[in-house]
Amino acid sequence: MSKYDSMMKCAKARNLVNDKKFGEALGAIDDVPLEQVKVIADLNLIADVFIKNEKFDRALEVYQFLYGRVQTRRILYQLIYLSVKCGQIKEAEEYYREYIALPAQSSDRLILKYFLDKGRGAERRQLIEDLKELKKEDYIEEWAYELAKLYHKEGMEEECINECSDIIMWFGEGRIVEKAMLLKLHYMDGLDISSPKAIEETRNLAADLKLAAAIAAENDKKRADLYERDEEIPEELSEEEAVFELQQTVAGPEPPIEVEGSDKRTKMLKLLDEISGNGKLPHFALIGEDEEKITDFAKTISKGLAAKQVTKAAKLARINSSRLNEINLSDKLSQLKDGCLLVSDAGKLSINSLQSLNQMMRKRENGIVVILADEEDGLESVLRRNRKLQSMIEFEIRV
Repeated sequence: MSKYDSMMKCAKARNLVNDKKFGEALGAIDDVPLEQVKVIADLNLIADVFIKNEKFDRALEVYQFLYGRVQTRRILYQLIYLSVKCGQIKEAEEYYREYIALPAQSSDRLILKYFLDKGRGAERRQLIEDLKELKKEDYIEEWAYELAKLYHKEGMEEECINECSDIIMWFGEGRIVEKAMLLKLHYMDGLDISSPKAIEETRNLAADLKLAAAIAAENDKKRADLYERDEEIPEELSEEEAVFELQQTVAGPEPPIEVEGSDKRTKMLKLLDEISGNGKLPHFALIGEDEEKITDFAKTISKGLAAKQVTKAAKLARINSSRLNEINLSDKLSQLKDGCLLVSDAGKLSINSLQSLNQMMRKRENGIVVILADEEDGLESVLRRNRKLQSMIEFEIRV
C-alpha cells in the first residue's frame, strides 16, 4: 500500500467517523500500515476507530507506536487505560508512574488510579475510596454515578441514595441523571433495576423519572429552612441606578476586571498570580452561550486557584439556577467547602438564592469561590438586582 493510499483511507475514515459510521471506518483503516501514516492526527483517528469498535489491543499498538514519536500526557493516559483493558497491568503501572511524575497534575490521575485498581481486581471498598477521593477534587457526572453504583453493589443504601441525590441536584438533567433517579427510586419506591430488561418493562419510564425527581425535590424541601428576610435582602436599585452597564463602577467597590481576547487563558493565569498574593477569595462572572466552553473555563479557574493555593482543592461543583432555587444552599456547604461552585443560567436566580450566595460568599472561612455564568443579558439582570453580589464579582470573563 502506498503512502497516498494510506492518506486517502484515513480521509475516508474521518468522514465516516463524522457520520458516526464506526464499523465502516474500521473497514477503511484496518489494513493501513502505521509507519506510512505521518500525520499525528491520523494516527489518533486510527486509534479512536479501534477503540470505538472495542479492538483495544489494536488501539494499544497504535498508541505505543505514537509514544515512540511524541510523549504527551494524553497518549500516556490512553496507554494506561488500554493496557488495563488488555490485561497488561504491569505495563499500565509503569506508564502510570511516568504519568504522575509529570508536572501540573489534574484529577485525571485519580481516574487512572481507579482504572488500575479495578484492573488489579481490587475490592469494591477500595474502588469506592478511589472515587470518593476523585469527588473531593472534581465532581464529574460519569464517575459520580459509578460511585453510586458501587455503593449499590456493596449494599450501602444510605450512601447510594445520597450520591444519587447529589447527582440529581448538581447536574439536573441528562441520561446519567435519569439513571441516578431510577437508582434512587429503587430504594425509595421498590423499582426493580436488576437488569436492563426490568427497566424496559417498567410501565411508564417517564412517570417513574418524574416521580423520582419529585421525591428528590420533596426531600430537599423538607430539609430546607426559610431564610429570614433581614438586612441581607438584596437591595432593589432605583430606576436611575438600574441603567448602569455591566462593567460600570457602582458606588464604593471597584469595577470587575474584564478578560477578553484570544489569549484569555494566558491572561487568566496572570490574574491568578495577582489573586494568590492579595489574600482575597475571588469570585467570577463568565459571559457566554456555549455551556461546554464555560464549564471548561471554570475548570481552568478551579485548577488554577488550587495550584496557587487560593483554594485547597481543584474541586468544581456545577448546578443550574433552577435547581439552586429549589434547595437550601446552607445544607450543602460542607460539600462545597474549599472548592468552586459554577452556577449556570445565573440570570434566573431567585431572591432567596441570591441572598444565600451573598451570605456564603462573604464568609471566607468556607473557602468557596462562586462562578456565575450566563449570556450577557442574564448576568446584567442578576447583577442589577443585587449590588452586593455585583460588588463581590472581581473578574468578568467573556468565554
